[in-house]
Amino acid sequence: MTIAARERRYVPQQAADLRLSLYRGYLPADPAWVLAERRVSLGPWVLHAQIVGASHVVAVSGDGFAVTEAIVAHSVHAAPVKPERSVPLTEPAVARLEGTDWAYAVTTARRAVAAGETEGWEARLLEPGRHRLSAAYPSGPEGRRGVTLLKWGAVGRSLRLESFHLYPDEAVVVTTVTWCEMDR
Repeated sequence: MTIAARERRYVPQQAADLRLSLYRGYLPADPAWVLAERRVSLGPWVLHAQIVGASHVVAVSGDGFAVTEAIVAHSVHAAPVKPERSVPLTEPAVARLEGTDWAYAVTTARRAVAAGETEGWEARLLEPGRHRLSAAYPSGPEGRRGVTLLKWGAVGRSLRLESFHLYPDEAVVVTTVTWCEMDR
């Protein structure tokens, strides 16, 4: 099963269309829509990060559990199963899933980008790095590019994941910070 696109063509998205959804188990994105992806092992963690246009899908697993985090425009993408948690990203939000010995929590925010700063944001988000994955995608009629960046790191049995979604036509960056902990 995958999180699939409703249509097989580019569909403009707006930051207001985004939803954060959390699923128990491994639920990757439809390969036809993946712009960039990376699988990473960080100590006890396995991370499968995928950038899907202005969206991302990240599956995190470790010691007998798996959680999939999806930031997608639900008008464009659909999952075959109902999420455990789902919140719109129009305002700051928190979503949480817990198991017997693990916890997964995501905090979201929106940040305005000042006039003239879009190019600087784009350049910073597209910088290469070992613990990051980024991709640009078409955004709007003026040919500007939106950018999605995923960054991660682990310390022992704690994992931190950050995402940045730049919408240049709206002058907005949607951000998330995720913490996952085992043996809590």
